[in-house]
Amino acid sequence: MSNNVSNIKNNNSNEDYKNKRSEQRVLVNREYQFEFIINSTRYSQHCILWNIASKGFGILIKKNSPLMRFFKIGLLMKMRYFEAKTGKPSPYFKVEIRHISQNKNENNKNFLQIGMLILHSKT
Repeated sequence: MSNNVSNIKNNNSNEDYKNKRSEQRVLVNREYQFEFIINSTRYSQHCILWNIASKGFGILIKKNSPLMRFFKIGLLMKMRYFEAKTGKPSPYFKVEIRHISQNKNENNKNFLQIGMLILHSKT
């Protein structure tokens, strides 16, 4: 994973994408249970929903998460999240990972920020 992280923070196209966002993001900063479906396999992980916009969102995931073996820029997958209080699931989203960045917030230094583009949503 350490090779993956060093490649992430030095990836210029990663920074270029983040600088080209066309809409504002709303800060959420709440923990949710996420379900990711990668190559027909389901993975469950607690993550922080960091921010959200109409076309995408960002999550924070621990650097040492087993999911980081699979998460790569350009990865297509399905995912959903579950409301903390009710356990109610969101619709499934087909998403693409658009960037993976070191988190600059001192309180979240053990996390990576994952930017997701929403390609399709099912209710």
